[in-house]
Amino acid sequence: HADGGVVSQVTVAAGWQGAIHALSGDREDPLDLDELYIIFNGLIDPEPAEVEPRIADIAARALDTMSKGQRRADLAVSYEAARERGAAFYATAIERDFSLSYFGPFDPEYMIPLYEYGYDRTRRGEIWTLRP
Repeated sequence: HADGGVVSQVTVAAGWQGAIHALSGDREDPLDLDELYIIFNGLIDPEPAEVEPRIADIAARALDTMSKGQRRADLAVSYEAARERGAAFYATAIERDFSLSYFGPFDPEYMIPLYEYGYDRTRRGEIWTLRP
């Protein structure tokens, strides 16, 4: 998504936007969809890290931790929207067992192992979780 997770950690396909809004009471859901897939490009849980006692470093860690908390909240809301409609819920993210550090966008030394990691998880049938 374009905002980089500032507004929301989840981008919802057009048909499900009504379902998510209806769950929060914003409007009625006119669609009857039977599956919801959530894909996070990253870890969901906060990662402990030491920071220097400087405002900028502390603020950066706080924002990272907050965005991961928002991921968990968005995941829970999405799960409830699917459950309320009797739809199947599937979610995936990078798990803690992938430990290669991110160096920047489009870095093949990161992207190729990440692709292989996802491919292997898919082949083993471990890619989707059914609950947040």
